[in-house]
Amino acid sequence: MNTLNCPWSGFAPGTTSFCEARLCAWIQSPAIALTGIAYVVMAILIFRDLRATDSWLTRSFAWITLSMGLSSFAFHSSHILLFQAWDLASMFALASAMLVANVQRVWGLASGRLFSALLLCSVALFTYLPMHPGVILFGLILGVALILEIPAAKKTPGYQYGYFRLASVFFAIAFAALRIEKTSLCDPENHFFQWHAVWDTTAAVCYYLLYRHYRQSEALTVAGQ
Repeated sequence: MNTLNCPWSGFAPGTTSFCEARLCAWIQSPAIALTGIAYVVMAILIFRDLRATDSWLTRSFAWITLSMGLSSFAFHSSHILLFQAWDLASMFALASAMLVANVQRVWGLASGRLFSALLLCSVALFTYLPMHPGVILFGLILGVALILEIPAAKKTPGYQYGYFRLASVFFAIAFAALRIEKTSLCDPENHFFQWHAVWDTTAAVCYYLLYRHYRQSEALTVAGQ
């Protein structure tokens, strides 16, 4: 295949690769790209559940999930750096929203500036540094968010953790699929099923479940709204 004549060949390529072999087409990895629909469906469910009184932080979960769906489709269709940065931004946005939500629950602070700073710095570092430091950075933000669940639970008695536990189960399935992708079970020529598509589909459900978890508390409402 002469990649120089392919639709996306004129753009700077992304820095990551996946099991599915790339087609010389507008949608290079169809099995993975089309799973962006799962995020869009979850986003629609969140938008339908929102109320006029919800804070910007609660509403951010809807926009983050929608952005994840669109960016995932765009990136896995093109594999270019621009859409990779968008895809990463959507992923880091969720971790940042979780962290800010728990900061709000613990200390009563929900700063849009903190959310923006975390997001911009994370995406810049993940996109332009080698993969390993980027993964560490993402793990750090997500880890702090999860650790803060402990004091947050004490600050918000009666908080229900059913959605959070269910999200953990779906994430375990997603992570397992991601690991399987790295094994001999990977079939590059299969454009109908890929383990990375399982990762994205189950991760999309996690986005919805985490929204349901964090929207419980009135503490998500920013002061003055």
